[in-house]
Amino acid sequence: MLSSQLKEKVEDYEKLEVEVDQKLKEQEQKLEEVNSTKIQLEDANRIEEVVKIWQNAKEENCERLEEDISSLRNEVDKLNKNLKISSLLEDILSSQRSLYDKTCLGYVGETSYKKYASLKLPKI
Repeated sequence: MLSSQLKEKVEDYEKLEVEVDQKLKEQEQKLEEVNSTKIQLEDANRIEEVVKIWQNAKEENCERLEEDISSLRNEVDKLNKNLKISSLLEDILSSQRSLYDKTCLGYVGETSYKKYASLKLPKI
């Protein structure tokens, strides 16, 4: 009887040993999974940092380009104003009469000169 109890205890012990070995293997696998997950998380964090750096650089670049666009628009506006003024000046100059065209001013050539030549103007 003692021997049968001992055999049972040995069998129970062996079963427990097998179960412990299985549990230990499961724990090792889980530990490996956790370590693998940690490594993946660290990689993801590094990638996230790099992406943030790139994003900041892109945002700075966009801001600089927006400033350039704004300054270029201001220059274009100034050039457009100058162009309008130039075209207005060209219109005025093109519609101006010749220096020698004295019609409608009361000038009739040599006779007009003789008429006013007889007037005595005070000397200053």
